[in-house]
Amino acid sequence: MRFVIRALGFLATAFAVVLAIGDIARSLADERMELASVSEILASAGASPAAPADPQIADLVATLLAAPASPLLFALGLVLIALSRRPHRSGLRRLSA
Repeated sequence: MRFVIRALGFLATAFAVVLAIGDIARSLADERMELASVSEILASAGASPAAPADPQIADLVATLLAAPASPLLFALGLVLIALSRRPHRSGLRRLSA
């Protein structure tokens, strides 16, 4: 299970780097800083999120869709990689003399 979580973390991080390179290229071409939002990425992929029935969840989804995609995916990837680490063994280590 750790392998799957770590692989998803690395994929999210790699996709974030690809999106960041696209953001850099678009910003250089337009001569202004522009980060693609999650909704723009989903629209370019042809997907649209379903609207949740609960208004509080709808506000959260709207906030996440307006967020820049590359930093959000990078943070998600780092969290997944951190979650997939082995637990730290506590205890005394033997010192070899």
